[in-house]
Amino acid sequence: MFLRFRHGAAASCLALAALGLAACAGLPGADESATPSAGPLSVTMALPLRANYGPWHVAKSAGYFADRDLTVAFKDFQTEDDLVAALESGQADCANTPAQTALHLVEDKAVDAKIVLVTSAARSSFAIVTTSADVVKVADLAGQAVAFEDNSRAELLLDHALSEVGLTPGSITKVQLSTAAAAAALTEEQVAVAVLWEPYISQVKTDEPNARTVYDAGADEGIVSDVLLCRTAALTAQPAAIRALLAAWDDAVADYTANPAAARAVIAQAIGSTVADMKPMIEGLRFYGLAQNEAWFKDQYTWSILPAINDAAVTAGLVKGLADPTQLVDATFVTPEE
Repeated sequence: MFLRFRHGAAASCLALAALGLAACAGLPGADESATPSAGPLSVTMALPLRANYGPWHVAKSAGYFADRDLTVAFKDFQTEDDLVAALESGQADCANTPAQTALHLVEDKAVDAKIVLVTSAARSSFAIVTTSADVVKVADLAGQAVAFEDNSRAELLLDHALSEVGLTPGSITKVQLSTAAAAAALTEEQVAVAVLWEPYISQVKTDEPNARTVYDAGADEGIVSDVLLCRTAALTAQPAAIRALLAAWDDAVADYTANPAAARAVIAQAIGSTVADMKPMIEGLRFYGLAQNEAWFKDQYTWSILPAINDAAVTAGLVKGLADPTQLVDATFVTPEE
């Protein structure tokens, strides 16, 4: 197996990790001070153990932080209150989070922060699935009982899809269940439509041959997306560290694109999963490098997708809603320095 990476010295780290051997040494904790420092660059980042954020683990394993004299500490906060407290106190400089959660943290929790990077967007990994021959398109959901998890990205996707064809949540009968229960209800013919994410989509299609996707997140790519939200104080005090952080991400996304099998092995080990279990979710999303972010922030994501996320999240009751969600984006750090 040959691995091609931008930094030759780092390639062996990822290769060893892909083979299940010892990867590069762990990195020490980040300096949590919000003031500029003459010492080494450091960032403390909230990082849930999910495949959506996998390239960060590739970056660490391949040495891309160390290449830039950057120390990055990963922290997994168990509750929203813990995350808010960490961001407000400076215990975390940045947080990896769903886009609608970033809106919620800024609008409803008054966290002073900006979106600096879109890390990933769901495509086939979030979908409206049906077993009914009568449901061919989203407009056919009118009058149907639809199972989905309340206050989730499934609900956001559903509300967005309905709005695209002139329907509202009142056009359907809501059946609010956990995603596992919604999948079971669809398989057991208790409902004909459910909004699911992976691995439940694949499980339903295996168990029920008539199950098929009516609409998925890829139909309006970015509507279900994850972002890096950073404290404004950190962006002001540590611009070089944030740029180094995003450059390491960019290298890791390039590695993932060039050799997904090796990268997935690193990610699976880091999040406590297996490549097989992680496959349906990670194959149903796309990771975004800096060039893609720069283009998106200048146009579609800032001016179309993020406002659509905001509108759908308001309809679903996930956020109160920003008057101008475009102000949440800071494209400085995905734009090359002159």
